[in-house]
This record gives sequence, C-alpha cells and structure tokens, in this order.
Amino acid sequence: MVHCLPDVRLATCIGSLAARGMTAGRHSQTMELDDAPGLVAYYKFNQGIAGDDNTGVTTLLDSHDTCSPANGFLFGFALAPGTTSNWVAPGAFTPLFCNASPNIRVLGTGGECVLDGDITPDPTNGTDFGDIGATGKVQTFTIYNSGSSTLTITGVTSSNPADFTVTSLPSATVAPGASTTFNVTFNPNGATGIKTATITVNNDDADESVYDFSVQGNNAGGGEALDFDGVISWVDLPVTISGSYTKEVWINPTAASLVNFPNLISGDITTGTALYLSNGVIAAGHATTFDQTIGGAPLVAGNWYHVAVTFDDVTNAMNLYLNGVMVSSGTPPDYTETTLDLGIFNGTNLFAGKMDEVRIWSVART
Repeated sequence: MVHCLPDVRLATCIGSLAARGMTAGRHSQTMELDDAPGLVAYYKFNQGIAGDDNTGVTTLLDSHDTCSPANGFLFGFALAPGTTSNWVAPGAFTPLFCNASPNIRVLGTGGECVLDGDITPDPTNGTDFGDIGATGKVQTFTIYNSGSSTLTITGVTSSNPADFTVTSLPSATVAPGASTTFNVTFNPNGATGIKTATITVNNDDADESVYDFSVQGNNAGGGEALDFDGVISWVDLPVTISGSYTKEVWINPTAASLVNFPNLISGDITTGTALYLSNGVIAAGHATTFDQTIGGAPLVAGNWYHVAVTFDDVTNAMNLYLNGVMVSSGTPPDYTETTLDLGIFNGTNLFAGKMDEVRIWSVART
C-alpha cells in the first residue's frame, strides 16, 4: 500500500491541532502556516510536478520561517512518470492560506541570515564591520518578505547614528516573495576602539514588528603618515614638473637616514631634480651634481622637520628651507624632469623614517 503524506509539522509546544483544522478528512484542513511560535520544521510536500519526471526534485523543503531550513533528502524514490514513489496529487487538502500575513527576514553579506534580536555581531553576515581606518565602510542588508501578503516597512533606525548611519533606505512596501535593501555606513567618530549600535527595522510582521540586531566595528584609527623602511619601500608619483617649482615635505628620519644621501622628493638622475639629506643635513639641486644648495643644522632622529625647496626658472634662483627658515640658496642649471619619486633616487639612496604632507607646486613659493 502506498501512503501519501500530507503536510508534516514539528513543534516544540503543545497546541490545538483541531484549531488548525487537522481533523480527519481531506477537506477539513484549510490552512498552511509558515510562522508560528514553537514551529521548528514544516514540510508541505508542495513540490515537483504531480506524477511526472521529478528526478531533479530530491530535497524535501522545510517551509517554516527560518534562516537555516531543516531540509530533508529523498532516498529510494523513483521520481519517474507514474503515481507511485513520486510527487503526486491530490494531497491531504487543497492548500489555502488563512489570515494571509507578511513575514520579514533580514539577510546580510553573502545572503547570510541576520536573526531578529541577534546581539552577537558576525563578520560572516556583515554585522561586524571589522577594523576601520581613515575611510568608512558600507554594508548592505536585504529585507525579504517570505510571507503571503505585502510587508510594510515604517522605518529603519540606528541607536548610534554618530558612528553607524542608516543610508539608502528600503522601499516602504515589499510584495510576497520580493525584497528590498538598505545600507548601514560605519564612519566612526571620536576615540578609537569598538563602536556598537542596534539597527531596528519597524514593520508590520505580526510577531517581529520590531526587528532589531546588533552591529559593531573597530575604530582602529586612520593612518596619518607613511613609514619608509629605508630598504625596499618607496613611492612612485604620477607627477612631473617643469619650469618653476616648490617641493615640500614633513619628515621624521631614523638614525639610518642621517648618513649618506637618502632622498626625499627626487627625479631623473641624468637631467632631473633632487631634494635629499646629505649626512643628516638637508640639500637640493639639479643634475648632474645635485649639490647647489645645502645647509641648516644637522637633523636629529625621531623629530619632525618641514623641508622645502623652491626654484625660479626666470632667475634660476634656488632656496632651501628648514622649518620655514631659509638656510641656503644657489643657482642650479636648467633641468628636464621625467619622473618624481618619494624616498628613493635612481633605485638607491632610500629614506628611512616617516613622511607626511608632501606638496608639489608649479610656482616658486616664498
């Protein structure tokens, strides 16, 4: 004898089966219920094509409202055309929804579920934004309506808008089976450290009308300077100069940069320009000797200094400045620059220390 199984439900609470129409007879059960307290699994068997080729329909779907459905797997079924060992019709009753209602579900990164009331932010679903420096981060969340009537969204808010801002608001209504998205931007303010907030989605789902979850991120602090190791680190700039110019930079050299000739802002070795340190003293010039200006007190490792050089192509005057005071001047030859780099010169003479606030001008500033 072949037994056709109607909808199967597993619950963790005791309720009235009769109240749900689960009495004898095919036509007495008149509703399908996807979301109810205590419901942990719901198998409707509304799958495949009745009595047809269903060889690809080998998963029994759990239809109840959950982020992780407890789907079953079919074994030993022919699933070939015919009325035995296959998906068939009719079932125990003609499916009808009683009291059609919306049902909200929120998905994060990669379609991972974000549970209502979740207080444990997770990078997997995007509720943990991770470490943030100078640039903020945006996460997109999806609101999905798995119910049988339109879901109405009345607002999405953040409990900490100073750090987490709700942007790109979702649609006000979501049809059954449809979705909409909203963004949360983490752009932390104030002190470094972990920042948190609660995101709340207000809607008309009967039992999840205040759908909230926690988010967090670490304000790790933005970078404010670049540290050069003096061995392999340097920066290639997509900038060249011609005619009059000014180069300026803040540097904090290590002891390794107070010997030999580590370069700061320099270019072509054959025809170009150089701003560098000469055994701990600032220097600048043009090819081929690059030594037309040098002066000022020797620098001390671990201190910040503002270094600048100007060149006027009308008078060929070059002025060298340390912390805003001119310390040397000269008259270098004309130049032709094809490239500019930070912290290196012709593949050698690398700078060791910190560098900040580089400015390159097309005029000789005073």
